[in-house]
Amino acid sequence: MTDIIQLMAKNETMIGQLYRLYANRFPEEKTFFLGIASEEDNHHAWIENISKQATELQSALKLDTFTPSAVKAYQN
Repeated sequence: MTDIIQLMAKNETMIGQLYRLYANRFPEEKTFFLGIASEEDNHHAWIENISKQATELQSALKLDTFTPSAVKAYQN
């Protein structure tokens, strides 16, 4: 996986972790936050799957929309 794809996958994981923290912090909304945390897990899997398929097909992904520095800034 390229650096930007790894960062984007990590970003989805971090967002999922944040939603899980919200689920623990706000028990009355736990089901909601765990649901969207699960969606972030799916996003992570999709990113990895797309990257794997592109590698296997030797297809270039257009990744110039995002820069590693922008994703890292978002994560911080």
